[in-house]
Amino acid sequence: MNQRHLLILKELEIRNKVLVTEMAQKLNVTPETIRKDFSILAMKGSLKRFHGGAVRSNEFIMESKFKKKMTTYYLEKERVGKKAASYIKDGDCVAIGMGTTTLHVARYIKARNVTVVTNSLAVANLLTELSDVRRFEGEVIQLGGATNSHLQTVSGPWTIHMLSQCQFDLSFVSCGGITKDGVYDFHNDESSASSLMIQNSKNAFLLFDSSKIGVKANVPMSSISSFQYMISNRTIPSEFLSNDHFKNIQWIEG
Repeated sequence: MNQRHLLILKELEIRNKVLVTEMAQKLNVTPETIRKDFSILAMKGSLKRFHGGAVRSNEFIMESKFKKKMTTYYLEKERVGKKAASYIKDGDCVAIGMGTTTLHVARYIKARNVTVVTNSLAVANLLTELSDVRRFEGEVIQLGGATNSHLQTVSGPWTIHMLSQCQFDLSFVSCGGITKDGVYDFHNDESSASSLMIQNSKNAFLLFDSSKIGVKANVPMSSISSFQYMISNRTIPSEFLSNDHFKNIQWIEG
C-alpha cells in the first residue's frame, strides 16, 4: 500500500468521512488522482465510496443533516476553526458549542491538559477518538441533556443546569446568522446553551463563515457586545462598523 493510501486511511480513522476535494488539496494531487485512490481502496474493502468522497467501510453511508452540513463551506469552516484553536493554551478550560465550524476547533487543538466542556456529541466523539491516538491531551466533559441526532447536540434543562455551574477561560460558539445589530440562531434550546457559554467565559469567540453574514435567523442568541473575538473567513463588512460595539471586538480573518 502506497504512502498516499495510508494517509487517506489514517484520515478516515479520525474523521470517518473524507472528501475528494479536501484530500486532493491536503496531499497536493489532482482530484482525479484521489478518485482513483478511493476506487483502489474500495476494491480492497478499506473504504466505501459516495459521490464526492468516502467513508470507513463500517460506516453507514446515508448522511444525517449534520454530516451534510459538514460538506458545505468545508474549507472556510476548517480555516476558521483552526485559527480559533490556536488561541487555546495549555491548561485552559474551554467551552465548545454545537455546529460544524466548532468541530474544527476540536480537531486542531494542540495545547495540552485542556479541559473541553461541550454540548456537541460530534465534538465529544471526535476528541475521544483523537485522545485514543494521542492527538488530544486533556479531558472531555459531555454535558447532559436530551439528544438531537440531526444536530448532534444535547440540550434542555439538564444542559443549562450543568453549564450554570461552569466557568471557562474561553468559549467557542457558532451561529445561524450575524448582522450589524446582533447574533442569531435557528434553535431555542441550543441558542440558550450558547448564550450561557458566552456569559460564563473570560473570552468569548464567535465563529462563522461568510455565508452567515447578513443573515437574521429566527432566534436572537446574543448581543454583539457579548463577544471579545469574532473569527470569519472574510474581513469585517463596512456596514458593521456603524455599530460602535464592533470597535471593541477583535475581528480575525481565518
